[in-house]
Amino acid sequence: MEENDISKAVEINSSHVKVIHLLLLFLFMWQSLYRISNAAFTLLLTFFKRFFSLMSVYLGLSTLHQLTEIMPSTLYRAKKFLGHPEDNFKTYVVCPSCHKLYTFSECCKYENRKKVSKTCTFVRYPSHSQARMRKPCSEILLNQAKTSSGTFHLVPFKVYCYKSVVVSLEQLLNKPNMHTL
Repeated sequence: MEENDISKAVEINSSHVKVIHLLLLFLFMWQSLYRISNAAFTLLLTFFKRFFSLMSVYLGLSTLHQLTEIMPSTLYRAKKFLGHPEDNFKTYVVCPSCHKLYTFSECCKYENRKKVSKTCTFVRYPSHSQARMRKPCSEILLNQAKTSSGTFHLVPFKVYCYKSVVVSLEQLLNKPNMHTL
């Protein structure tokens, strides 16, 4: 259920929104301070939503029930609730050995109608006089991971996320009430 659907179903009190906003801000600060993964953060959000829902029924508190109705249960919805729905990061595949960056499309090839990983082509010393020093890295870039349905897909060993400083500053300056700071 989206937040827009929730606002129609439940009369949202501004103090309820402020409480959820404060809780989410604390959780995001806690996540960044203790380097909690996004998966663990989502699990924590889901736990809080279910726990508060159970407590609202057990204690018979309608206010707590209204809080659980507007509380997001996913990372995306929590960011959207706070007004930060997208990160707009460019994602690159990183060679685990030499750390050369590739786009994901550069790391795949087809062999016998099957998608497989390419190897790293980086040569550290391309003009070296000794032939052994001109060899490519040749490290495998993608790992085959098995999904819960039993199919395989390619996943990078290492990932590098990049966002332009210019884009980040534009987003910061375009925030509402930025001129008051």
